[in-house]
Amino acid sequence: MHKVPIKHLVFLAGLVLLNWGAALTAGFMNDDFQIIGARVPESFAEILSPLVTGHVWGVYWRPLIRILYNVLLIAGGHNPFIFHAAGLLFFLCVTVVVYLLSVRISRNQVTALIASALFVVLPSRELPALWIADQVELLVFIFTGLVYLSAEKYVGTGERKYLLLALLMMTGALLSKELAFMVILLPALMWVASGAQKTALNRYLTLTGGFAVLTGFLLSYRTFVIGSNLFAAQHLADTSLTTMIKNFILYIPSVFAGPDQFGYILNGSLTGYVVSAALLLAAGVLAFCALRRIKNAPESRQLYMLGAGWFILFLIPVLPVYMRWYVFTASFGVLLILSHLLSGVYSRLRKPGAVLAPAVIILLVFSSHNIFLSQRWNDAGKLASEIGRNISENKRFVEKNTLVLWGVPDKLNRIPVMKLGQKEMFQYYSETDSADIRSPLRAELLGNSPEIQLLSKDSAGFNLILYGGRFLPEGGKSKVRPNNELIEYRYEKYFIRIETRIEKGYPISIVYITGETSEADRLHLWFTGREFKRIKNNGNL
Repeated sequence: MHKVPIKHLVFLAGLVLLNWGAALTAGFMNDDFQIIGARVPESFAEILSPLVTGHVWGVYWRPLIRILYNVLLIAGGHNPFIFHAAGLLFFLCVTVVVYLLSVRISRNQVTALIASALFVVLPSRELPALWIADQVELLVFIFTGLVYLSAEKYVGTGERKYLLLALLMMTGALLSKELAFMVILLPALMWVASGAQKTALNRYLTLTGGFAVLTGFLLSYRTFVIGSNLFAAQHLADTSLTTMIKNFILYIPSVFAGPDQFGYILNGSLTGYVVSAALLLAAGVLAFCALRRIKNAPESRQLYMLGAGWFILFLIPVLPVYMRWYVFTASFGVLLILSHLLSGVYSRLRKPGAVLAPAVIILLVFSSHNIFLSQRWNDAGKLASEIGRNISENKRFVEKNTLVLWGVPDKLNRIPVMKLGQKEMFQYYSETDSADIRSPLRAELLGNSPEIQLLSKDSAGFNLILYGGRFLPEGGKSKVRPNNELIEYRYEKYFIRIETRIEKGYPISIVYITGETSEADRLHLWFTGREFKRIKNNGNL
């Protein structure tokens, strides 16, 4: 197998740290406690327990990442730095695998360096790089890439050790995420892209057979032992052709655009139309160049077939639902083709060194954007930690009461704070095994110092005002840019009316809640922008 030159490895490691290292000091937030758990394992059996138990993911059985989380918990307890550092290490491993895949397929180090650099700096990498719960995407990509490298080596040499290595890597992929079930078709893709050579057909069939046996065994194990019926997954609920075509189209720009950028596209703003047009134009130019190079350079046909096939193969299982981070593994195929085209342009330059300055500028532009994003994650983590201290200082209330939370910080500057996992966060910081949490009203906070104030409170209800953001119902649709809106809904016995308006570009949201909050068995809290307070007397929790 090819090796990564030390200078390229140092460059990629520096690029990963530059782009995403600013979030190393971010605290736990959102669903972190829900995913990693509140307890530190106390035995070797507990570390490996995910192999025989289900999880909060429900039908999605992903034991390998949970085992790694258990190891990190034993190593450093609930220290968010360790988890973020592990995430960056996984991300660096991904870039190394991208480099090895690219240089193996293209036999060109320039293509490999471009592909791995793009894999680091594109804004669409934000969630896999920074979100603890999304580190599973990194893990499944690493093993899938190693499956390809091992399988390709086996086909070329026929040595049994590479077959066993490919099966071992396949096992790691299957224990990482359900996407790995598509790896069973990878040998077929490799065979077709190689020109369907009859001499190697038996080895491709051997790989496919081995992968099929492994897949069948683990699918049966998770169904009958774990109780995880993958075919009952919610994301398979809508498998209509229209939905899958629509999602396929949405996933193409998601290879490049980050969550916020793509949010503009979905919102249909002027910026969104410009971005959409630019991406479609770029896709058209890319397709034209690829077709032209196939005609002029038949040896590139394998790379283009493999790149396009990789993208489609690993996109098929996620087409029933659109989740912007699901395109992570599939995106390698598109970036491989793009990098090959760019390296072709580079090789035709009379003065190749002339592109160094523009390349550095482009990387710095992307990096500055990603550093800004990383700092936002720091801010969201800091807010979550402040809320944690607030809960810890008043933990006696959590176990005794049903807590009704008004204005839960769903996001801060587009980064999830308590969008998910509120119950687990309250349980961890209050050191209790049970917490009854209701959150009928959420808040998307924007700016440096958003604030929520209690306008009035009487026997009929109460009113809150948010300066710098918008209120929304639980499960309400997030917005990249707030606008004037009116939302009315009922939650249990409460009638809730939200009025959001934009004043000189600044969002202000007022909520009117009608219903009694003086209940013996419930404690009503409102979020001020920094902590929770009791509605009853506007005092501390």
